[in-house]
Amino acid sequence: MPEEKIELPKEDILFYGEKKAKRAIVYLAVLSLLKAFAGYFTGIVILLADAVSSVADILSIFASYLGLRLSRKKEGGAFKYGYYKAETLAALIVSIITSVLGIDIFLISLDRFLESPQISNPAIGFFAIIVNIIVSYYLYVDLKKAAQKTNSLSLRNNAIDKKNDILRAVVIVFGILASMYSIKYIEGAIGMIISLMILHSGLKNGKDSLFFLLDYWDDPKLINKIRNTIVKDSLIVKTIKQIRLRRAGTFIFGEIYLEIIPFAKMEDLRVELDKLQKKILGLDPYIKNLIIYTLVPKPSTVRVAVPIEQNNGLKSSISRNFDKTENYLLANIRDNKISKWEVVNFPYDSNDFPNIIKFFKKHKINIVVDNDMHSLVYCEIIAKSHISVFPHFSNVKDAEGMLKLLMISYK
Repeated sequence: MPEEKIELPKEDILFYGEKKAKRAIVYLAVLSLLKAFAGYFTGIVILLADAVSSVADILSIFASYLGLRLSRKKEGGAFKYGYYKAETLAALIVSIITSVLGIDIFLISLDRFLESPQISNPAIGFFAIIVNIIVSYYLYVDLKKAAQKTNSLSLRNNAIDKKNDILRAVVIVFGILASMYSIKYIEGAIGMIISLMILHSGLKNGKDSLFFLLDYWDDPKLINKIRNTIVKDSLIVKTIKQIRLRRAGTFIFGEIYLEIIPFAKMEDLRVELDKLQKKILGLDPYIKNLIIYTLVPKPSTVRVAVPIEQNNGLKSSISRNFDKTENYLLANIRDNKISKWEVVNFPYDSNDFPNIIKFFKKHKINIVVDNDMHSLVYCEIIAKSHISVFPHFSNVKDAEGMLKLLMISYK
């Protein structure tokens, strides 16, 4: 049967989890009374142990309920980051209760190991087990669905516990059959198996809860999705320095550290970071908050393209008309000095926009000196290639003078 899709606003997710937890508490209370009644009147100790297990389950789900309810409380006062980790703390409490229960059942079963069990009215026991399997399966499906919709660790732990209940019920059936025929060891052995299953579940879930409280993260797929989104959709990001995610209750909080191309315009930076943030938030409905930090480093080397008329090296006159430009002097400025330069032929027509852009990209130009270039070329260079355009001043006659002026401007 296909899974029912329930799309909820983020503010309603926790309330949805609360409702599911309250419903589970009611079912478990009835189930616990039924198993206690059946265990008392039949003398089947493993049924009594399972009734105690259901009481512990009630406490566990109640802890989940309280955690989810606290998580809905708005941040304020001394809790500037909100109360989201209350749900993770509840999951840890659930795990501790489960582990203690497992040890307790183990000790009880150990006492019964060498006894010859005496039971009566086994039909009552079988009835209780059948009801237990039906209710446990329903709660497993319901809590699992709620855990998926709310991203709740504590509800997930409780759903796993309900699946364990089904397995325990099947084992209990064999224990009852052994008790009916007064076979030693079986009831105690089965009780110990159940206790070890409970203990294993409690310790595993406890480890997860504790790690999440310590801001542990174990979902590399989401980090890779974020990384791929940045690489694919950003034109101004030079390097992804770090992506840090942490879980607080049902939600995910993140920080991303990016190194930006040094010559990107502030307007482009603002627009692109806003676009990136929206796309990343859309990758997972449980990303509650995402902060993008940027570092715009000072470039160690600046590569400049100066349009020239004839090749006279650094003394070449600056071309004042883009349409008539046949050469560019390409120079590297490093430590406020011209470290390297070359003259490159520029054979493109002023309307050949794609090849003009490819020319500047091929030579890894950071700054182009303007000489009445076409408006579309200008916009393409700034908006998509993130190359700065430096104005040509009428009193600057040659390439060397322009480069010295640039060194003053970018010192």
